[in-house]
Amino acid sequence: MLKELGVPIIDFDIIARQVVEPGQPALKEIIHYFGKQILQKDGYLDRKKLSNIVFNDLIKRRKLEGFIHPRIYTEFIKQVNRIALKKPGVIIGVVIPLLIELNFQHIFHKLIIVYLSKQEQVKRLTIRDKISLEKAANMLKAQLPLDKKIEYADFIVYNDKS
Repeated sequence: MLKELGVPIIDFDIIARQVVEPGQPALKEIIHYFGKQILQKDGYLDRKKLSNIVFNDLIKRRKLEGFIHPRIYTEFIKQVNRIALKKPGVIIGVVIPLLIELNFQHIFHKLIIVYLSKQEQVKRLTIRDKISLEKAANMLKAQLPLDKKIEYADFIVYNDKS
């Protein structure tokens, strides 16, 4: 909705995909640590294979985060600077699923949390990622529950409906 109103958006999920594309340093580190079996035939990261590994092993998940999070943050700063140079003083929308978990909330002026029930989160994850209910629930365990996240919110968008 903000994008439709002309707000430039920076999405950490998109950046996270970019920093692990073939030829990128993060992908090379991931391959070195996890092995080539986490690649698809075309050389791109097989995100489902990797998620099966890291969502069942906290140490491996932290290692993966160490490869990608610094690069995501660096790219984020580059994008903020590019936007600010073109439109000084503009409001920038930033989508960060793990905002609170990464302790990034302090760098933003206002936080909007999109809230939906845990059951609805699991349901939507299974549909979006074509995964089992159990895997969706495990993915959510890696995140701070939304009931806790809303304590940080300046605004809450309730999104349990269509």
